[in-house]
Amino acid sequence: MPVLTDADGVGDWRLGMQALAALPHVSVKLSGMGFIRRDWSRETIAPFVRETIDLFGVDRCMFASDTPTDKLFGPIDRYMEAYHAIVADLPEADRRALFGGNANRLYRLGLDI
Repeated sequence: MPVLTDADGVGDWRLGMQALAALPHVSVKLSGMGFIRRDWSRETIAPFVRETIDLFGVDRCMFASDTPTDKLFGPIDRYMEAYHAIVADLPEADRRALFGGNANRLYRLGLDI
């Protein structure tokens, strides 16, 4: 995750994410935003979320929670509302993939969603 208190924290995160995104078998779970910044908001996390989706592509990203630790930094509804707002401009099929379809496929859950 990007370390905002380190001068190289975002740059190091970006380089690491670029290296991971170059590996076609790697996917990413988008969660734990309070660990980046305890007083997070949609505006502060949106650039990281969108950059990650841009790097990996919609098919290799999924939204999740790190419950119960996420609840240290806000209610789960606040996270989900922020995630939905950040990707509101994406096509419905992409949003459905990010909010369940990809997890179903990647974790081989076999859910009928």
